[in-house]
Amino acid sequence: GTTRLNAPLDSVRAESSGTRRTICAGQPIAGAGNLGLGSATFTNNGTVNANLNGLTLTLALDFSSGIGNDFTNGKTGVLESTNGGLISVVGGRFINAGGLVSATINATSSFTQTSGTIDLSGGDITVSIGLDLNGGILEGTGKIIGDLRNTSGDVAPGHSAGTVTVTGAYTQGTKGLLDMQLGGKPSSTANDKVVVSGQVTLTGDLNVTLINGFKPSVGDVYTLIAASAVSGSFSTITLNGFTGQVDYSSNG
Repeated sequence: GTTRLNAPLDSVRAESSGTRRTICAGQPIAGAGNLGLGSATFTNNGTVNANLNGLTLTLALDFSSGIGNDFTNGKTGVLESTNGGLISVVGGRFINAGGLVSATINATSSFTQTSGTIDLSGGDITVSIGLDLNGGILEGTGKIIGDLRNTSGDVAPGHSAGTVTVTGAYTQGTKGLLDMQLGGKPSSTANDKVVVSGQVTLTGDLNVTLINGFKPSVGDVYTLIAASAVSGSFSTITLNGFTGQVDYSSNG
């Protein structure tokens, strides 16, 4: 069945230290309130949907100490916000191994993705201490408000084409991948782009693919990354369907 939380102080709580709570596959929790009160560990294998306009569904919050335990979005789990609902992650650690879909999230604690998908389309993610992409894919069009550290994941803007905006710094590790698509002339919105307010530090892989039958012209120049400062370079560059070169400047 469905568990509905309808008020800011409604809660699904696990009081005892070391207690584990699991939302089972196919089972939804929806609304606004609190999940994970007390010193318990929550795993979501179902669907958690913050769907009350202007109200917040809070994960892993301990009212007594302000410190919660882990909240894991499992491989079959879906975490989303619809109808103007908000998700807050406070205390403990948030680990995503499943699907974050159009979720507007404010995370004041650790935020790590180990596998699965973050789909930014329709939602922005605020990360006070940064987002660690240790696996899986980050896609869609939207904002990471804070730092993005792509250690060993795949950053692939848009669905076909889109823009990922990072208001902090973007760091790509040796096992990180930036997966970009070109579908129009350089001034077109049919091309992927990463826009970073702060410093970009690069290594790892770059993969560029043509989509929708598009073929660029000789001399076309595409800005894949725009930033305040850029250091480093990609270790491996793969261009699919065309020949070109990657140039590095102080800001892109």
